[in-house]
Amino acid sequence: MAETKSAAVQGEGGITAKAKRILTMQLAGANFSYYIANAAAVGYLAVYLGSRGYSSSQIGTIAAVNSALGIFAAPLWGMLADRWRSVVKVIVLCAIAGAALYGSVPLLESIHVGAFPIVLAIIPMAFFFRMPVMSLMQSVFLDKSERTGINFGVLRAAGSLSFALASIALGFIIPHTGAWITFYIAVVFAIPTIILILRATKGEKTEKKPAIPLREMHFGELFGNWRLMTFFLLSIFACIVLNCNSTFWPKLLESIGEDGAKIGLVNGTKAFVEVPFMVLIPFLRKRFKLETIIMAAFALFALESVVYVFATSLWQIMAAAIVCDGAGAGLYYAASATFVFSLAPERLSSTAQAMLSAVGSVTGVVGSLVGGFLIDAFGVQSFYIFGAAVAAVATVLFVLMARGTKNRASANA
Repeated sequence: MAETKSAAVQGEGGITAKAKRILTMQLAGANFSYYIANAAAVGYLAVYLGSRGYSSSQIGTIAAVNSALGIFAAPLWGMLADRWRSVVKVIVLCAIAGAALYGSVPLLESIHVGAFPIVLAIIPMAFFFRMPVMSLMQSVFLDKSERTGINFGVLRAAGSLSFALASIALGFIIPHTGAWITFYIAVVFAIPTIILILRATKGEKTEKKPAIPLREMHFGELFGNWRLMTFFLLSIFACIVLNCNSTFWPKLLESIGEDGAKIGLVNGTKAFVEVPFMVLIPFLRKRFKLETIIMAAFALFALESVVYVFATSLWQIMAAAIVCDGAGAGLYYAASATFVFSLAPERLSSTAQAMLSAVGSVTGVVGSLVGGFLIDAFGVQSFYIFGAAVAAVATVLFVLMARGTKNRASANA
């Protein structure tokens, strides 16, 4: 199916080297800006809530609600993008609405409806719009990569680089200003994201076509793809620690006597490591199948959790974040997006990428709720014991799936 898709989009070739460089800079710039906003919004929400007196279980519940909304938000916006035949319009709508809502949190923090803080409703609403932006932008990047030959890994790596720089910078800034400033940073950097994604797609020749009727979308083709659905299911369990680290790293740091605000240092350092692995994905694919690369990422996530269980110092946590989380995330993010793109029909590519994003949301729900309970009841190490166990099982099952696919292909040859 991947070969058929590549052939279908090959007709839009012929882009000049100069135009290709400009397009790469625009798309990479959009992702660079988006991930600065993401570092501020995702990386420090738990720190902000903790500073306002919320417990681990409460913070975990809020994170779970955000993730639960993401389960429905990402596929919903992805389906709308495919139905309206315009991914960019949906990106702009979601980016503007998400930034406006998220930026209002510090301003409305003191307002209560009865005993209920209004921001606890606004934060999930903001994430309902913010969370699909990444998967929708990724759909644009993959499409451009297929059509022009741009290295998708470079575009994705630009986001990891900016996330690293922003996280480290915020690690020094937050102790002096407080975490409230991150809400405004998220708003400011949403602006260049929107401008650059619009400029990168401005010159496209598009036909004005009516929206595709829902009955003609044939979403069942995605749910009937057993390889795709199995991959989504196993990713939920393999990536629990990956998707919950931003929520629970502060607690892990505090358990060894470190300041939870040093999450910026940990987040930033590991994000730097993601960059070379993302850039190298096209070269790794020449030697290894995508399934093999994903297996390696799953195994690294399991190993990371094991290290955290026994960690007693900051350098041990940093080492696991760099070697396991950084390398594993770099491999997983680039390989998983390409793997899903290769399995999905072209007309449903945005929906498929949104479903991949929803997988992260499901993982966030499970990890946040279970993690919050385990940490309050048994300590932070118990969460990482849980994470190591489920990641190890997912890795073994994914290996068996890949072997089953290979054996089936051999039998049909």
